[in-house]
Amino acid sequence: MEYVPYATPQPVSPWGIRQHTLLEIRYHLWYNASYWFQNEQYCLFLKGMSYQHQLEHRITLPQRRRYDTPLLLVHGAWHAAWCWEHAMDDFAARGFETHAISLRGHGQSSKPPLFHLSGLHDYVEDLAYTISTIQPTPIVIGHSMGGYITQLYLMEHTLPGAILLCSIPVNGILPFLLNTLRSAPLTTMSALPRLFSGPFDARHAICTFLFRSDIDPVLLDRYSTRLNAESLRIGVESSLYLFPQPERNRSPLLIIAAENDRMFTLDEQQEIADAYRSPLVIIPEAPHDIMLDPAWSHAAHVIEQTIAEWTIEPTIALTG
Repeated sequence: MEYVPYATPQPVSPWGIRQHTLLEIRYHLWYNASYWFQNEQYCLFLKGMSYQHQLEHRITLPQRRRYDTPLLLVHGAWHAAWCWEHAMDDFAARGFETHAISLRGHGQSSKPPLFHLSGLHDYVEDLAYTISTIQPTPIVIGHSMGGYITQLYLMEHTLPGAILLCSIPVNGILPFLLNTLRSAPLTTMSALPRLFSGPFDARHAICTFLFRSDIDPVLLDRYSTRLNAESLRIGVESSLYLFPQPERNRSPLLIIAAENDRMFTLDEQQEIADAYRSPLVIIPEAPHDIMLDPAWSHAAHVIEQTIAEWTIEPTIALTG
């Protein structure tokens, strides 16, 4: 397994230096597969196969670094790294080195031929690999499905910290699906197949759950046109049988909820906090996509404050 980074220069913003990287994951499974796997059984099973996979990886470096530990931002369903653009600038202004990825099949990451068979463990693999490329080990901030993936990752790994932002609850998305079916059965039945298949033509149906009701129409159009379909398998796994096990977590956590979240209720976010025995902070008037909302600055302040409380010492400010 060979990982090859590709970088294209990005302009320097007022907040920091932007880099845009594609992490190319090449799976070269030759006859002599023991070069990678050191296992004769793998040689026989993988003989002659080949697969190539790229992950979009964005990096924003601060003009004045204040924190040693970088941040890694993980998007939710239907989104990609683009949804963190404003948040990355904000964190850079606060002195953080900030990374954001697009999971496979999202944004500018490559889309597997059978994308709708991509599962949660595939996304966890993308997260695990990205974490391995960042030194020192980052604090992970996962939004919605990204928070769920982070929870699954923490079952087997530790982090200096993780923040679950409007995360899918520990018991998955089935309660959300049942609630929407009860409140708007015809709309939900029509939209769901298109949310988990292509072409993605249910943007406005899902946008009612993502943004505040009075969002600027120009921004709504800008964001909605960048959304893409999600893997069908993800919907099945997170509804029926693949759930995190909070008792296996060994990392400090913060749970952040949005007061006006139309996807996951405040009670569900409290259940996450209780399961992990971690604090819950509710951001007033914020919708589900809090990183694309004016309320983001409040959330970012809470995140920075929490990182300081995790005894991660700020570094001496460095000039560029």
